[in-house]
Amino acid sequence: MKKIAYIIISTIFICFFSCKKDENNSEISEENLSLKNVSNELISKDTLSILLEKALKVDTLEFDNFEPFIYFKSGNILSKNEKNALTVNCTNDSTYQIELYTQKNEKWIKNDEINNILANRTQFYLEFKDYNFDGQKDIYLQKSASNGWSLSRGYLFTVNSKTKKLIEHKEVRELANMNPEQIKEIVYTDELDYSQSGRKINRRINKWKNGKLISLGLDKSKVTEY
Repeated sequence: MKKIAYIIISTIFICFFSCKKDENNSEISEENLSLKNVSNELISKDTLSILLEKALKVDTLEFDNFEPFIYFKSGNILSKNEKNALTVNCTNDSTYQIELYTQKNEKWIKNDEINNILANRTQFYLEFKDYNFDGQKDIYLQKSASNGWSLSRGYLFTVNSKTKKLIEHKEVRELANMNPEQIKEIVYTDELDYSQSGRKINRRINKWKNGKLISLGLDKSKVTEY
């Protein structure tokens, strides 16, 4: 008799927590803005507006979804002095759209928008660094990263510190592993060198001139055998 009662109680216990788990999963799915079978048009009109509204109420917010593709991040991502929000989504299978916002008086003001950026969603990666040394963080959007010694290439958008407008630098598209050195105000990049003695990774020195990143030559003190 005790055994039967134990089985009944255990069954009720398991059923209760199974229901509770399903309920929690439903809440999490709603909170994370499940986007299955949602059109790209609804992403831009509905999902982004929901994310922007939520971002006003918290210090930082980050959200990403692969299919359909959307990435959102807000907070002090570009500056300690103000709150910004950045969205990246695929308006179709092959191109990104980027939007940059600044928070003003409990509202989001759109600063800029760039469309028709060739996309590679499987290698999507964002980095926020001050690449041109003006005290304002900029945006690096990766397009590709090679195997082996990883060489990351992509798009660099410097951000105007006053207007928050985005400036794309097409001259850096073939540069890999951009790494800004704040003290020297130079940007290091890596490149693969094939020679008779084997493969090497050379480090190149780049510097800003008239708003463009210009190569100053190789850093001969930094060569890595590969």
